[in-house]
Amino acid sequence: MKDLKAKCLKAKDHLIQSLKKIKTGRASVGLLEDLGVSYYGANVPLKQVAHISVIDARTLGVQVYDQGAVAEIENSIRNSGLGLNPQREGSFLRIVLPTMTEERRKELGKKVAQMVEDSKVEIRRFRREALDEIKNSHFSEDDKKRFEKEIQKVIDDFEEDFDEILKEKQQELLEI
Repeated sequence: MKDLKAKCLKAKDHLIQSLKKIKTGRASVGLLEDLGVSYYGANVPLKQVAHISVIDARTLGVQVYDQGAVAEIENSIRNSGLGLNPQREGSFLRIVLPTMTEERRKELGKKVAQMVEDSKVEIRRFRREALDEIKNSHFSEDDKKRFEKEIQKVIDDFEEDFDEILKEKQQELLEI
Protein backbone atom coordinates (compact mmCIF):
# COMPACT_ATOMS: atom_id res chain seq x y z
CA MET A 1 0.00 0.00 0.00
CA LYS A 2 2.82 2.39 0.87
CA ASP A 3 4.49 1.65 -2.45
CA LEU A 4 1.23 2.28 -4.33
CA LYS A 5 0.66 5.58 -2.53
CA ALA A 6 4.26 6.66 -3.17
CA LYS A 7 3.96 5.90 -6.90
CA CYS A 8 0.65 7.77 -7.11
CA LEU A 9 2.09 10.77 -5.26
CA LYS A 10 4.99 10.88 -7.71
CA ALA A 11 2.52 10.79 -10.61
CA LYS A 12 0.52 13.62 -8.99
CA ASP A 13 3.66 15.73 -8.41
CA HIS A 14 4.77 15.14 -12.00
CA LEU A 15 1.35 16.23 -13.27
CA ILE A 16 1.44 19.42 -11.18
CA GLN A 17 4.95 20.27 -12.39
CA SER A 18 3.94 19.63 -16.00
CA LEU A 19 0.87 21.84 -15.68
CA LYS A 20 2.97 24.70 -14.30
CA LYS A 21 4.72 24.89 -17.66
CA ILE A 22 1.48 25.57 -19.50
CA LYS A 23 1.04 29.29 -19.75
CA THR A 24 -2.36 30.63 -18.83
CA GLY A 25 -2.01 34.26 -19.78
CA ARG A 26 -0.79 35.03 -16.29
CA ALA A 27 2.89 35.33 -15.51
CA SER A 28 4.28 32.38 -13.58
CA VAL A 29 7.86 31.55 -12.64
CA GLY A 30 7.11 27.88 -13.38
CA LEU A 31 6.82 28.75 -17.05
CA LEU A 32 10.58 29.36 -17.37
CA GLU A 33 12.40 27.87 -14.38
CA ASP A 34 13.11 24.47 -15.95
CA LEU A 35 13.74 25.83 -19.46
CA GLY A 36 17.06 24.42 -20.70
CA VAL A 37 19.66 27.02 -21.65
CA SER A 38 23.14 26.58 -23.03
CA TYR A 39 25.60 27.94 -20.47
CA TYR A 40 29.24 27.65 -21.52
CA GLY A 41 28.54 24.46 -23.44
CA ALA A 42 26.40 22.78 -20.77
CA ASN A 43 22.62 22.55 -20.92
CA VAL A 44 21.27 23.75 -17.55
CA PRO A 45 17.86 24.89 -16.23
CA LEU A 46 17.33 28.65 -16.41
CA LYS A 47 16.74 28.84 -12.65
CA GLN A 48 20.42 27.91 -12.11
CA VAL A 49 21.82 30.81 -14.11
CA ALA A 50 19.24 33.53 -13.44
CA HIS A 51 16.67 34.78 -10.96
CA ILE A 52 13.15 34.66 -12.39
CA SER A 53 10.47 36.92 -10.93
CA VAL A 54 6.91 38.00 -11.65
CA ILE A 55 6.76 41.74 -12.27
CA ASP A 56 3.01 41.96 -12.86
CA ALA A 57 0.18 39.73 -14.08
CA ARG A 58 1.58 39.48 -17.62
CA THR A 59 5.28 40.26 -17.21
CA LEU A 60 8.22 38.12 -16.08
CA GLY A 61 11.65 39.40 -15.19
CA VAL A 62 14.86 37.38 -15.59
CA GLN A 63 17.96 38.74 -13.83
CA VAL A 64 20.90 36.88 -15.35
CA TYR A 65 23.78 36.24 -12.94
CA ASP A 66 26.53 36.25 -15.60
CA GLN A 67 26.57 39.20 -18.03
CA GLY A 68 28.34 37.03 -20.65
CA ALA A 69 25.44 34.59 -20.83
CA VAL A 70 22.64 37.13 -21.40
CA ALA A 71 22.55 36.75 -25.21
CA GLU A 72 22.53 32.94 -25.03
CA ILE A 73 19.73 32.94 -22.43
CA GLU A 74 17.74 35.46 -24.47
CA ASN A 75 18.03 33.22 -27.54
CA SER A 76 17.05 30.13 -25.53
CA ILE A 77 13.88 31.84 -24.30
CA ARG A 78 13.04 33.13 -27.78
CA ASN A 79 13.57 29.68 -29.36
CA SER A 80 11.80 27.72 -26.60
CA GLY A 81 8.57 27.34 -28.53
CA LEU A 82 6.63 29.23 -25.85
CA GLY A 83 6.05 32.22 -28.11
CA LEU A 84 7.98 34.59 -25.85
CA ASN A 85 10.05 37.56 -26.97
CA PRO A 86 12.39 38.87 -24.22
CA GLN A 87 13.50 42.50 -24.18
CA ARG A 88 17.04 43.02 -22.95
CA GLU A 89 17.90 45.76 -20.45
CA GLY A 90 21.55 45.14 -19.56
CA SER A 91 21.66 41.80 -17.73
CA PHE A 92 17.89 41.93 -17.12
CA LEU A 93 15.37 40.38 -19.49
CA ARG A 94 11.76 41.60 -19.46
CA ILE A 95 9.26 39.15 -20.93
CA VAL A 96 5.71 40.29 -21.64
CA LEU A 97 3.35 37.36 -22.11
CA PRO A 98 1.12 37.72 -25.17
CA THR A 99 -2.63 37.70 -24.61
CA MET A 100 -4.22 34.40 -25.42
CA THR A 101 -6.99 33.96 -27.94
CA GLU A 102 -10.14 32.02 -27.11
CA GLU A 103 -9.07 29.33 -29.58
CA ARG A 104 -5.68 28.96 -27.86
CA ARG A 105 -7.38 28.71 -24.45
CA LYS A 106 -9.60 25.88 -25.66
CA GLU A 107 -6.62 24.12 -27.26
CA LEU A 108 -4.67 24.34 -23.99
CA GLY A 109 -7.73 23.11 -22.08
CA LYS A 110 -7.76 19.98 -24.24
CA LYS A 111 -4.02 19.51 -23.73
CA VAL A 112 -4.46 19.80 -19.95
CA ALA A 113 -7.33 17.30 -20.01
CA GLN A 114 -5.14 14.86 -21.97
CA MET A 115 -2.27 15.26 -19.48
CA VAL A 116 -4.63 14.53 -16.58
CA GLU A 117 -6.06 11.50 -18.39
CA ASP A 118 -2.52 10.20 -19.03
CA SER A 119 -1.79 10.51 -15.31
CA LYS A 120 -4.98 8.61 -14.48
CA VAL A 121 -3.96 5.83 -16.88
CA GLU A 122 -0.60 5.68 -15.12
CA ILE A 123 -2.11 5.25 -11.65
CA ARG A 124 -4.53 2.64 -13.00
CA ARG A 125 -1.47 0.73 -14.19
CA PHE A 126 -0.11 0.98 -10.64
CA ARG A 127 -3.43 -0.42 -9.39
CA ARG A 128 -3.21 -3.35 -11.80
CA GLU A 129 0.34 -4.11 -10.63
CA ALA A 130 -0.74 -3.98 -6.97
CA LEU A 131 -3.74 -6.22 -7.64
CA ASP A 132 -1.51 -8.74 -9.43
CA GLU A 133 0.81 -8.80 -6.42
CA ILE A 134 -2.11 -9.48 -4.10
CA LYS A 135 -3.52 -12.16 -6.39
CA ASN A 136 -0.19 -13.99 -6.34
CA SER A 137 0.30 -13.58 -2.58
CA HIS A 138 -0.26 -16.03 0.24
CA PHE A 139 -3.06 -14.00 1.88
CA SER A 140 -6.46 -15.49 2.63
CA GLU A 141 -9.32 -14.72 0.25
CA ASP A 142 -10.89 -12.33 2.79
CA ASP A 143 -7.63 -10.39 3.15
CA LYS A 144 -7.22 -10.27 -0.61
CA LYS A 145 -10.71 -8.77 -0.98
CA ARG A 146 -10.01 -6.24 1.78
CA PHE A 147 -6.71 -5.20 0.14
CA GLU A 148 -8.41 -4.88 -3.24
CA LYS A 149 -10.99 -2.50 -1.73
CA GLU A 150 -8.24 -0.46 -0.03
CA ILE A 151 -6.29 -0.23 -3.28
CA GLN A 152 -9.39 0.90 -5.15
CA LYS A 153 -10.05 3.55 -2.48
CA VAL A 154 -6.50 4.93 -2.87
CA ILE A 155 -6.87 5.07 -6.67
CA ASP A 156 -10.31 6.70 -6.42
CA ASP A 157 -8.93 9.36 -4.06
CA PHE A 158 -6.08 10.18 -6.45
CA GLU A 159 -8.44 10.30 -9.42
CA GLU A 160 -10.60 12.81 -7.51
CA ASP A 161 -7.45 14.87 -6.82
CA PHE A 162 -6.57 14.77 -10.52
CA ASP A 163 -10.08 15.87 -11.47
CA GLU A 164 -9.82 18.78 -9.04
CA ILE A 165 -6.42 19.77 -10.47
CA LEU A 166 -7.94 19.64 -13.98
CA LYS A 167 -10.89 21.81 -12.95
CA GLU A 168 -8.60 24.41 -11.35
CA LYS A 169 -6.26 24.55 -14.35
CA GLN A 170 -9.09 24.82 -16.86
CA GLN A 171 -10.65 27.61 -14.79
CA GLU A 172 -7.26 29.34 -14.73
CA LEU A 173 -7.04 29.02 -18.52
CA LEU A 174 -10.45 30.63 -19.02
CA GLU A 175 -9.64 33.69 -16.89
CA ILE A 176 -8.92 36.75 -18.95
